[in-house]
Amino acid sequence: MSLTEREREIYADIVRWEENVLKAKARTNKPEEHSESPLFESIDTMLFFIQAIAQSPKWQEKAIDKISDEARMFDQSVRTLHDIAQLPIEQIMALAEQQAKKELHRSFVHGGLTGTGGLLLLSLDLPLMIIQQMRTVQFIALSHGYTISHPTETLISLKVLHTAVTPTYHRY
Repeated sequence: MSLTEREREIYADIVRWEENVLKAKARTNKPEEHSESPLFESIDTMLFFIQAIAQSPKWQEKAIDKISDEARMFDQSVRTLHDIAQLPIEQIMALAEQQAKKELHRSFVHGGLTGTGGLLLLSLDLPLMIIQQMRTVQFIALSHGYTISHPTETLISLKVLHTAVTPTYHRY
């Protein structure tokens, strides 16, 4: 499959981004930090279980159907996630942006309820926020034609979530 001019531009942007990351990592010259503390181990375990809950088969089937329906607006031949991955990059990015906007609206409602809901909703804020962010990553992965039920994809989605919530100066 040959790349279109737009896809080549996007690929060149990705390569430039990778080069910038490598340069920034070389500038920081910090050794890799590996934390073995019980706190981080318990957080990792909690994230793994939240990921498993957020990845229920029923939810995933409904999400795949919904995203496939939205992809059919671009191309009537879309039937599976693999078909979505074959769409032009602009259409895939439009699908991903639609999913991100929907999650933004849910986040707005979540924040409003947390702010006015008192102690009960405030105590549920962090777990619900993590679940919501995981679902956003999963929706975007589905929009690109990747299923998140495969263990490798699950690991990648957790790494993406980790990178997204890490402060900018630690991302490199």
